[in-house]
Amino acid sequence: MEKALAIIQFKLEEKTIREFPEFEMSGRLWLEKFAQMLKSGNTEGITDTHLPTLDLDNPLELTAEEERVMDELHRQFIRNSKLKYYIGFFFRKGKMYHVSNNILNIHALIPSTPDGGFETVFGKKGVELFNWLDSHIRKTGHKYLADESVPEADLAIFFYLWCGPKSPLFGKNAMKTFERYFFSDKTTHKETTLYWEKNLLNPDFRKLIQHEFRTGRQGDKQWRLQTVLPLMWMAASLKHTLTADMRWCIPLSSYMVLSFPLRKNWRTALTNKASAPLKIEIIHDYSRSQKIKDTMFGLTLKERRENLYKQLRGMTEQPE
Repeated sequence: MEKALAIIQFKLEEKTIREFPEFEMSGRLWLEKFAQMLKSGNTEGITDTHLPTLDLDNPLELTAEEERVMDELHRQFIRNSKLKYYIGFFFRKGKMYHVSNNILNIHALIPSTPDGGFETVFGKKGVELFNWLDSHIRKTGHKYLADESVPEADLAIFFYLWCGPKSPLFGKNAMKTFERYFFSDKTTHKETTLYWEKNLLNPDFRKLIQHEFRTGRQGDKQWRLQTVLPLMWMAASLKHTLTADMRWCIPLSSYMVLSFPLRKNWRTALTNKASAPLKIEIIHDYSRSQKIKDTMFGLTLKERRENLYKQLRGMTEQPE
């Protein structure tokens, strides 16, 4: 069953890649080459040659059974009210990035170049790219929730965000699922990470991020960057959505990210009658409990207070 669904996935992916050449993902077009290898008997290094749903003469074509499977999946995805309810939360509340108390939260990276600049994706880069993607995802989500048709080009953006070579949500040059399925040579499985991690070691790149996303004030070094890696789009803001006013979201003693247990961990915990472990990543510990005055919002309040004092002093010093 898994292999049959994987073949459907590969067929649909390749059709999308061919339809949108601007994605520059031609290196992921494997099916026709793979079919030719099977037809010629050149199967050395191939781990599986039994593919009854793959037409070697027309490898991208879905069979009648595959069409029915996809039609049913599409129907369930469109009509499932519970699924819409939960996905709707992400579309309404989520963000591509969020700045709170001078901490920039992003998922999962900012596309960058080898020389430490911002990479251009869809004609945009840096915060402009993130704002555009945020708006695009939200508009597409609104159409989905309203049972409106969504253009193929808009849906294709989601595909690119999932596995595109410059996607800010993926962070690698390619997703090598096909190679891991069918090629024994593990060197073909390697997915090369982009330049994000290397660039973060460069102080100039960190300053570029600070200026681009306007975290902190000019000359302020007390800012932090947190990347949220294992979650889907908008997960970077989820920890803030439960507060009525994000300005009052204050870390008392630590700023951390909690990763909830996987399903298999829950099952093991239930079997052993034990607690399921939480993965806790400490971003920063504070020497004392933080108060509103310690936040960026608190600094803004102090400035407003000083301005009011100046105005009051000016009024009292005016001659009668």
